[in-house]
Amino acid sequence: MGGWFRLGVGVGTVGYYTLSNGVVNAQLESHVGEIGAGYLKIAGGTYNAIGFNLAMGNGDFGPDCSTPVGTLEMLGGTINSSSEIWFGEAGNNNSRVGTGHFIMHGGTINANN
Repeated sequence: MGGWFRLGVGVGTVGYYTLSNGVVNAQLESHVGEIGAGYLKIAGGTYNAIGFNLAMGNGDFGPDCSTPVGTLEMLGGTINSSSEIWFGEAGNNNSRVGTGHFIMHGGTINANN
């Protein structure tokens, strides 16, 4: 993937992605629940967050009425993050606050920060 990985990009939207095998290479930022709601399930395979961060519930984007919610569920597989992993992030100079959820039943996470 040559750009961003984004789920739940608009107000009132929901995005789901399940990785059960193979490799995802997200070259730029990964946002799960950017403005709406996002659910990322890793059941196998490898997710490489190569860009700046992997954020669940990112409050930096969208209108002030947005309530981003992001969930990461790990059942197996591996996440490699070259930067940071965020769960629930407040926006810069706005009133948005994201909510992040993390459920781990298996797998491995390797984060640089």
